[in-house]
Amino acid sequence: MMQITEYTALILIRKNAFYTWLEEAGSKSMEVADSTFKGDHGTYLVKDIITQKDVFEFLEKNYKKLFKNELYEWAEPAYWPKELTRELFFHFFEVQVNRQVYFAP
Repeated sequence: MMQITEYTALILIRKNAFYTWLEEAGSKSMEVADSTFKGDHGTYLVKDIITQKDVFEFLEKNYKKLFKNELYEWAEPAYWPKELTRELFFHFFEVQVNRQVYFAP
């Protein structure tokens, strides 16, 4: 039997608004972004998140760090939205929470 970890996986599922932004950023930067692989989402392992309240508090405190990390994977900061607000974060991403994270040796 595999061992369960003390981590929760927060998966940022990119919404259509993210891909719209990505296409615009790519056309402005004259680079071609490979946005066709829509099944690849940012996954963050976070320790000691157990309840929905824990998830909410973590996201309130860290959404901007997560947002910047996700955008940086695709475009230089010059092409990012001007304001990285909480509302825009949730417009770009759906957060999926998986508390059953196992260690597979």
